[in-house]
Amino acid sequence: MSLQMNTMDSQALFDYTSEKLKTKIATHLIPERLKDQQYDVKAGARICEIMYRGLCGSDAASYDRAVDNFIALSQEFLNLQAELERTGKYHHGSFQVVKREIYDNPAVMEGRYLPGLLLSQAFWINHQKILRFFNDVFCSSSSVSSSSGMVL
Repeated sequence: MSLQMNTMDSQALFDYTSEKLKTKIATHLIPERLKDQQYDVKAGARICEIMYRGLCGSDAASYDRAVDNFIALSQEFLNLQAELERTGKYHHGSFQVVKREIYDNPAVMEGRYLPGLLLSQAFWINHQKILRFFNDVFCSSSSVSSSSGMVL
């Protein structure tokens, strides 16, 4: 699929991204899982649009890098989960190591992790369900208003 993103609406961005996810081993099953009746395609498409028009500044190459980073994050998650199951231990031995290598590292945190986490809200159905719960239950039953920017 060619990158003619300037003319794409949110659904076209979602479809483009879904097709790209099919090409990688870590994410190839995601599009099939999104057929779940509880999955909200419009919410997923809206997140793709937020990523593209907002965080990527409507730049196709930046959006493609964000999707590639989401794919890498998915692969890393699978690798770390397999390591945990095999060894019974987390890869990083302490929070200090995680803080230094990930949270305090802008190249990792801002360049890869946070954009990947945003796209996980669109393409990992369990994350979308958590986001929906947060919006529908937590935000509607608390003093958080929709004008606070907390609700997508």
